[in-house]
Amino acid sequence: MLSITAAAIGAGTALAIESLADGENGRVDKRYVTGVQVSGVRDDTTSKERELPEDARTRTIDPNSGAVPVPQLISGLGVVPGLVEVEGILERDRDEFRLDGRELDMGPDRWLMRTEASGDFDGDGEVSDWWTELMSAVGRTVTVLGDVDDDDIDVFEINGFLFRPVYSEIAPWSDEWNGNDIPDEVREALKEGLSAEEASRLALEQVAGVITDIQIDINDGHPYWEIDVRTPSGEVYDVELDALTGRIVEIDPS
Repeated sequence: MLSITAAAIGAGTALAIESLADGENGRVDKRYVTGVQVSGVRDDTTSKERELPEDARTRTIDPNSGAVPVPQLISGLGVVPGLVEVEGILERDRDEFRLDGRELDMGPDRWLMRTEASGDFDGDGEVSDWWTELMSAVGRTVTVLGDVDDDDIDVFEINGFLFRPVYSEIAPWSDEWNGNDIPDEVREALKEGLSAEEASRLALEQVAGVITDIQIDINDGHPYWEIDVRTPSGEVYDVELDALTGRIVEIDPS
């Protein structure tokens, strides 16, 4: 028997699941998903894999409707569907991080070495780059939230630490996400403008869903972010915004 406790994010906002409790043992496994606390049931089964509750991904609700609440994440951010939790021993084998025989897709080593971790993952009291944090944790049991197939896992969270945004299917080390192909003069201007992640959040405030593509478009020497957002119903919208000011230029169905 599953019970659900709801809490408002703030005045006038939609409701979000605050906790899930198993009626048999009452234990919950707390974690955070893009700023909203969501708890998944910790069961006593021997399976190491557990799908997230269906309602913890894409459904939304009118807070005044009186219906059973399901979460709407802050600013309408969606969650990449189909993410699964997998628990196992973190290994380093053949120049790859692995978990229970599966390769962990965590981007190039050079990206891990230059990107600061989202918290003190290895518990040494200091927050360093992902490479150092992960290497220090090799041999320990970890829990990964990711897109799982037979051979590998695209990692979104590890031990509750956010590794890549769960509202986008675009990895942060990809050229599209980082805008690596833009001209040097535009890159210099963007130092005062919006990062890809900031632009993504603005786009998702306009269209709730999951980001499937993001790239820089240069028009008359001026940079614009073009972001494709897939809604829970499957529609795709192209959101274009000024990369320097954040002004929404247009929103068109693809």
